[in-house]
Amino acid sequence: MQDGTLGRKMEIKPGSHAFVKLNSDEGFIRVALKGTDFGQACGHPHLARGVPVLYAGEMEFGREKGHLVRWSNMSGTYRCAEEVAFQAGLRLDNFWVVKCPDELLNPLNEQEYATTPGGSILQSPFPAIIEV
Repeated sequence: MQDGTLGRKMEIKPGSHAFVKLNSDEGFIRVALKGTDFGQACGHPHLARGVPVLYAGEMEFGREKGHLVRWSNMSGTYRCAEEVAFQAGLRLDNFWVVKCPDELLNPLNEQEYATTPGGSILQSPFPAIIEV
Protein backbone atom coordinates (compact mmCIF):
# COMPACT_ATOMS: atom_id res chain seq x y z
CA MET A 1 0.00 0.00 0.00
CA GLN A 2 1.26 3.46 -0.81
CA ASP A 3 -0.62 6.73 -0.41
CA GLY A 4 -3.74 4.76 0.56
CA THR A 5 -3.75 2.75 -2.68
CA LEU A 6 -4.30 -0.95 -2.10
CA GLY A 7 -3.18 -3.64 -4.51
CA ARG A 8 -0.19 -1.75 -5.79
CA LYS A 9 2.89 -3.96 -6.06
CA MET A 10 5.66 -2.78 -3.79
CA GLU A 11 9.05 -4.25 -3.00
CA ILE A 12 9.12 -5.74 0.49
CA LYS A 13 12.38 -5.19 2.35
CA PRO A 14 14.01 -7.90 4.47
CA GLY A 15 12.67 -8.21 8.00
CA SER A 16 9.42 -9.03 9.72
CA HIS A 17 6.19 -7.39 8.52
CA ALA A 18 2.61 -7.41 9.80
CA PHE A 19 0.10 -9.02 7.42
CA VAL A 20 -3.62 -9.61 7.14
CA LYS A 21 -5.61 -11.89 4.85
CA LEU A 22 -9.04 -10.34 4.45
CA ASN A 23 -12.31 -12.23 4.45
CA SER A 24 -13.09 -10.92 0.96
CA ASP A 25 -12.50 -11.52 -2.72
CA GLU A 26 -9.46 -9.24 -2.65
CA GLY A 27 -7.16 -12.08 -3.77
CA PHE A 28 -3.97 -10.99 -2.01
CA ILE A 29 -2.44 -10.52 1.43
CA ARG A 30 -1.95 -7.00 2.77
CA VAL A 31 1.59 -6.59 4.12
CA ALA A 32 3.06 -3.65 6.06
CA LEU A 33 6.00 -2.00 4.31
CA LYS A 34 7.96 -1.29 7.48
CA GLY A 35 10.13 -4.22 8.55
CA THR A 36 11.25 -5.01 12.08
CA ASP A 37 12.66 -7.93 14.10
CA PHE A 38 10.67 -11.18 14.13
CA GLY A 39 8.06 -11.06 16.90
CA GLN A 40 7.68 -7.27 16.85
CA ALA A 41 5.64 -6.49 13.70
CA CYS A 42 2.66 -4.20 14.23
CA GLY A 43 0.03 -2.30 12.27
CA HIS A 44 -2.60 -4.99 11.73
CA PRO A 45 -5.62 -2.73 12.37
CA HIS A 46 -4.31 -0.22 9.84
CA LEU A 47 -3.87 -2.96 7.23
CA ALA A 48 -7.36 -4.39 7.83
CA ARG A 49 -9.06 -0.97 7.81
CA GLY A 50 -11.96 -2.28 9.88
CA VAL A 51 -12.71 -5.20 7.57
CA PRO A 52 -12.97 -8.75 9.03
CA VAL A 53 -9.87 -10.87 8.42
CA LEU A 54 -9.37 -14.58 7.84
CA TYR A 55 -5.91 -14.44 9.39
CA ALA A 56 -3.42 -11.94 10.77
CA GLY A 57 0.18 -12.33 11.80
CA GLU A 58 3.66 -11.50 10.72
CA MET A 59 5.86 -12.58 7.83
CA GLU A 60 9.65 -12.51 7.80
CA PHE A 61 11.36 -12.00 4.47
CA GLY A 62 15.02 -12.77 3.81
CA ARG A 63 17.53 -10.82 1.76
CA GLU A 64 16.73 -12.84 -1.37
CA LYS A 65 13.88 -11.01 -3.12
CA GLY A 66 10.50 -12.44 -2.12
CA HIS A 67 11.94 -15.25 0.04
CA LEU A 68 9.53 -15.98 2.91
CA VAL A 69 11.67 -17.20 5.81
CA ARG A 70 8.84 -17.79 8.28
CA TRP A 71 5.49 -16.45 9.41
CA SER A 72 3.46 -16.56 12.60
CA ASN A 73 0.12 -15.80 14.22
CA MET A 74 1.67 -12.90 16.20
CA SER A 75 -0.78 -10.03 15.87
CA GLY A 76 -0.52 -7.60 18.74
CA THR A 77 -3.09 -8.34 21.43
CA TYR A 78 -4.91 -11.03 19.44
CA ARG A 79 -3.63 -14.41 18.24
CA CYS A 80 -5.33 -16.23 15.40
CA ALA A 81 -5.78 -19.90 16.20
CA GLU A 82 -3.05 -22.18 14.87
CA GLU A 83 -5.74 -24.67 13.77
CA VAL A 84 -6.94 -22.26 11.08
CA ALA A 85 -3.50 -21.12 9.89
CA PHE A 86 -4.29 -22.59 6.47
CA GLN A 87 -6.67 -19.64 5.95
CA ALA A 88 -3.65 -17.37 5.49
CA GLY A 89 -2.88 -19.21 2.25
CA LEU A 90 0.83 -19.50 3.12
CA ARG A 91 3.09 -22.53 3.36
CA LEU A 92 2.47 -24.28 6.67
CA ASP A 93 6.02 -25.64 6.91
CA ASN A 94 7.20 -22.03 7.50
CA PHE A 95 4.60 -21.36 10.23
CA TRP A 96 5.74 -20.54 13.79
CA VAL A 97 3.06 -20.74 16.49
CA VAL A 98 2.93 -18.03 19.17
CA LYS A 99 2.59 -19.53 22.65
CA CYS A 100 2.67 -18.12 26.14
CA PRO A 101 5.14 -19.90 28.43
CA ASP A 102 2.32 -21.47 30.49
CA GLU A 103 0.83 -23.06 27.33
CA LEU A 104 3.83 -25.30 26.69
CA LEU A 105 3.23 -28.93 27.52
CA ASN A 106 6.79 -30.13 26.96
CA PRO A 107 10.13 -28.36 27.29
CA LEU A 108 11.62 -27.30 23.95
CA ASN A 109 15.17 -27.39 22.73
CA GLU A 110 16.70 -24.14 21.41
CA GLN A 111 16.21 -25.04 17.73
CA GLU A 112 12.43 -25.24 18.19
CA TYR A 113 11.65 -21.79 19.55
CA ALA A 114 12.40 -18.08 19.71
CA THR A 115 11.35 -15.67 22.45
CA THR A 116 9.83 -12.24 21.74
CA PRO A 117 10.69 -9.14 23.79
CA GLY A 118 7.21 -9.41 25.34
CA GLY A 119 7.94 -12.93 26.64
CA SER A 120 5.83 -14.91 24.16
CA ILE A 121 7.34 -18.01 22.64
CA LEU A 122 7.37 -18.64 18.89
CA GLN A 123 7.39 -22.41 18.45
CA SER A 124 8.69 -23.91 15.22
CA PRO A 125 7.78 -25.41 12.94
CA PHE A 126 4.13 -26.18 12.39
CA PRO A 127 3.82 -29.96 11.93
CA ALA A 128 4.48 -30.86 8.33
CA ILE A 129 1.39 -31.51 6.24
CA ILE A 130 1.73 -34.70 4.22
CA GLU A 131 -0.09 -34.74 0.92
CA VAL A 132 -1.41 -38.10 -0.24
